[in-house]
Amino acid sequence: MKVAVSAAAGSALVDQLTPRSVAAQQVPLTDSRLMHQRETVPSPAGYGGIGGLLVHPRPRAGAVGIERLPAILVIHEHSGLNPQIENIARRLALASFMTFAPDALTSLGGYPGNDEKGAALLMKLDRGKVAEDFRAAALWLKNRPNSTGRLGVIGFGFGGDIAKGLAARMGADLQAMVSFDDRAAAEAAWDRTVRGFIASLT
Repeated sequence: MKVAVSAAAGSALVDQLTPRSVAAQQVPLTDSRLMHQRETVPSPAGYGGIGGLLVHPRPRAGAVGIERLPAILVIHEHSGLNPQIENIARRLALASFMTFAPDALTSLGGYPGNDEKGAALLMKLDRGKVAEDFRAAALWLKNRPNSTGRLGVIGFGFGGDIAKGLAARMGADLQAMVSFDDRAAAEAAWDRTVRGFIASLT
């Protein structure tokens, strides 16, 4: 990982981001500091398209033209794009990033509202096609008009494996990657790891 947000901002962000239960959400969809929308990215080599949540800060008052931001692809665990991962995407966006959290379950109707059901659905998908969906999402995010072209990927569990694969395939097109193999590892390493990750993208 090439491993820049100010030290104060980074510290505050790390304090907020530790993955926990849905009940720990602190940045609602209605947060006025953020703009968010559902997007579907074409993925001809995968399942045809992958949907997800795109989030970025509202433009500053008086800003002229496009405000470009570094981008972060947030990849969910084995259960699909649940509220916890959407919340992490919003929290990262508050630190002046554009984030996109795709849902591997798009072709099956999306996250079913229950982690156990989501995990069962994910097992039905072809891993190669899913990897292509996330690669398409990464390239789409990196090349958006309001992106600086600097891209990081952060993944949890299943998403950690996908993140590693993206790093291997994308090479210099990816500026930072963090892979948490499971929730316990994320809890233990989050503080020191995420500070470096967010630092490498600014």
